[in-house]
Amino acid sequence: MSALLTVCIALAALLSTDFLRWKIVVRRELKRRNLARAHIFRGRRVTPAKGYRIIEVCTCERDGKQYDVVIMNRGWLRTLPSVDITEIRMHKAMTTPEKQKWERVRSRVRARYILRGILFYGVPMWFVQTFGIMIYHVIMHEPYVSHFQNMSSVVIFGIELALWIFGFGAMMGESLWQKRELNHREDDRLV
Repeated sequence: MSALLTVCIALAALLSTDFLRWKIVVRRELKRRNLARAHIFRGRRVTPAKGYRIIEVCTCERDGKQYDVVIMNRGWLRTLPSVDITEIRMHKAMTTPEKQKWERVRSRVRARYILRGILFYGVPMWFVQTFGIMIYHVIMHEPYVSHFQNMSSVVIFGIELALWIFGFGAMMGESLWQKRELNHREDDRLV
């Protein structure tokens, strides 16, 4: 038998025994804490402390309450599990007046995000696009010639102002709002 095949078989045996060992340890740790597993999280990100590795992340139940459980181990060869248990707080259903109040707050916050996008993204971008070319030509000691000779400079100035400040700025504010809403919905789904 070749050395590579022997190493592969040994590695597969080591991984399978490690997997089985942790299945037994996880059951033992949950039973020791009187927890019943509800389901295993898939795709949830948990960053362990340095030197620890994550064995399992799951939701468990005890006495009608739900808990997030993270089981970690320090090192690879020792079996010294560390179990982190966090109670999941369940949200009450909102009443109709509460929902209406929340929607008003959301609309105000959305307007603030759009205004912030206009001020922090639109205005600087408009300034760079409008005056940046002129500043470059002044620094390089070249004469500035407008590319739009046939249109009034006031019309071009107004078009650039509208496009960059209200188009680009409002679009950036809206995209930041959508990202915030997506993160908020994802947090609600996890809770």
